[in-house]
Amino acid sequence: NRRGRTKAITYLSLYAGTPKAAYSVMLQDTNRAGELTNLGLTLPLTAKLQKKFLKAVPALPRYWEGLREEFERTGCVTAPLSGLKRWFPKKSGPSDLANFPVQTDGAMAMRHSGLRLVNEYPHLFAPQAGTGLGIWGQVHDAWYACVPEEHAEEAQAALTDCMTYRPAGWRVTLTGGGKIGKNWGDV
Repeated sequence: NRRGRTKAITYLSLYAGTPKAAYSVMLQDTNRAGELTNLGLTLPLTAKLQKKFLKAVPALPRYWEGLREEFERTGCVTAPLSGLKRWFPKKSGPSDLANFPVQTDGAMAMRHSGLRLVNEYPHLFAPQAGTGLGIWGQVHDAWYACVPEEHAEEAQAALTDCMTYRPAGWRVTLTGGGKIGKNWGDV
């Protein structure tokens, strides 16, 4: 499962994970039938894939070093976009430090898109006016809407619009997209 391997290497690398951590995660990857998909994977291959990924993204190790330096100097790590700080125990590892800014600023971006959604599409959330379309919520880095089928495309368009923006202070534009399905497995 190339997608599963790539995702594990990418995400664990973003969080300063070791090849051993990526290997253990990938060994648990299953398909929809519950069958293990990475039976031929080895730890040396995982290390090779991660090294290749990090070579393609040289800013990542420099970023981790900056986090380590900030932590050693101040005892905390600052999420660069939101400015939120977290103090860590002295023996915190690279993954602990790398996880905080990514998760914090990612959550900030999702919450901001949610505020845009409520402010720019209030008719989608107004049950007292008889126009509310259903249940809306945020799950980690995604939004979901459980709406009547006839409103699925409208909800999808609103989510895509509100998740596609450039947060203040960011150099990149976030892009959103959505899928329509009858259950989680469809999307």
